[in-house]
Parts: sequence; structure tokens; C-alpha cells
Amino acid sequence: MSKSSIKEKPQSNTATSPRDAEEIAKYGYVAGGWVPKLTDWKEAVPNALSAILVSIFVVVMAVSYIEALPKDRPNPVHQEYYYPKIALFILGYYLFLAGSRWYESDSHVLYEMLWACNMGMVFSVVGMLTNSPLLSGLSTALVALDQLLWYFDMIGFLLKGCKKFPIGVAGYLLWPSTGRMKKITAFHHLWFLPLLLYTLNWEFPQYAFPMAVFASLILSVTARIHTPFHCLLPKEPGATEHKVLYLNINFAYAFWKDIKVPFLHWFDHKPVALYLPYIVITANAVLNYPTFLLLTGLLKLVR
Repeated sequence: MSKSSIKEKPQSNTATSPRDAEEIAKYGYVAGGWVPKLTDWKEAVPNALSAILVSIFVVVMAVSYIEALPKDRPNPVHQEYYYPKIALFILGYYLFLAGSRWYESDSHVLYEMLWACNMGMVFSVVGMLTNSPLLSGLSTALVALDQLLWYFDMIGFLLKGCKKFPIGVAGYLLWPSTGRMKKITAFHHLWFLPLLLYTLNWEFPQYAFPMAVFASLILSVTARIHTPFHCLLPKEPGATEHKVLYLNINFAYAFWKDIKVPFLHWFDHKPVALYLPYIVITANAVLNYPTFLLLTGLLKLVR
């Protein structure tokens, strides 16, 4: 991603300076000094593709190493993990998601394919075709919190008269910048988690959570290198200005703006050496790990 027209400046999450107040007035959030620009597909394609391939290579190599280690508890239910039909369905959905969103909008959607919930689909496809349950297991742990919260958001949305998502993980569906196809293709957040758990016989493979933490770090790093914080959308017919689309893929620059928990935003837009370790540790230790333990306990009841 060329940064020639974009300059990053550390900012806090709240309006503690005139620049913060100006950015909140302009964008609705603190942008950390990033100036949005239109996405050029000649930039987006190589950046997104290289980030996807690097993420797949690093995570698959790490999983291969872990799977080669002696297991404390060999699990017979995961010894034959081969689901080609489900893998092809997920792969087809992933490609349809990318193609339909690009057709409706522009090439910025390629950056969105780097979201952990989308990359989890890619990792699980590789796992189902190569007899690697750990790849699907880490994908399940990677998306568990977000996708469980989607259920609460959807229920709350219906109870509130379809006006507001109470938690906010699905809040982008109500943004003016969210297109029809993006809304239609967002509902893998509801079926992907149970589908993966079905293939795993409702049981996480050993090392699933530590590998999910590792994968989240890799995805945040590649998003930080290859994607912008936000971008401009093409002008709509009759419009005089471009809409600004908030990206912040994998929380690579700041925690998600719709989640109003102050401590999660302490290091927003700080230098990468401070922000990424903080958010990877905090998001996984404080948020994802309790969810993983809860889901593991519930799965034991199911079995």
C-alpha cells in the first residue's frame, strides 16, 4: 500500500486535542491522522493478494510444525479430517463474497477479505482438504467471540424494533456506506461457527487457542502493512462528495470504534510496537480466552 499521501500520527481514542475533535467531527471517530483516498485496484489487488498468501503460508507452516509434535492426548475423532464438499462450498462462498462486493462497490473490498472472519474460511478450507483439523480448530477459536456476539446483536436488533445493534459488532450493517451485497454476504457470521464445530465433532483440537492467538497476530501485522485505516468510496450518482469508509482491518490501527469499552482504546493509533502487542494480548486474554473456555464447556455438554 503506497503511503505517499497518507501520514500516521499517534492519537488517543477520545477528543483530547483540536485534531481529535476535528477528526471526530469529520469522520465520526478519531482517525489518527490518516487521510482517506480512493482505492486503486492496481494497489489493492497485489496488496490484498500478498497479505492473504503470506498469512496462509505463515499460519500453515506453524500449524504443520505443531501437528508434527507428539500429542498428549491423541484424539481419534480428528484423525481423518477430510471434508472436500464443505471445503468447496466455503471456498465458493468466499470467492462469491469478494466478487459480488467488488462488483457493487470497488476494489477496497479486497482489503476486507483479510478480516479474521474471512481468513478463517480460507484456513478452514486448507484444513479440510489437507487433513489438518488444527487449521479449522484455530479458525473456530479465532472467530468464536465475534460470531457469538453476532447472535446477541441480531436478537437485540429484533427486540429493539430493528433500529439498533446493542453490542455493535454487526453495527456496520446500518452504516450508510454499507452496500446491499455487503449486507447479504455478512450472514456467514451466523452459520460459519456451527458448521466448523460440526466438522470437528463439537470438540476443539489440542493447541487450537494458542494457534488462534498466533494467527490473530499474523493477520493484524499483514493488515497493518498492506491496508489503509479508511478509504473513500466512489461517488454515488448526484453526490458532490465521496463517502468515507472505515476499514481498520483486524483492528490493525485501533480497536473497533463501535465497541465503547475505554481500556480497549487506550493505545489506539499509538506506534505499532506499542499498539499491536497490547491489542493482541488484551483481545485474546481478556475477550477471546474466556469465550473459548465457555464454548469448550458448552461443547462438553453437547457431547
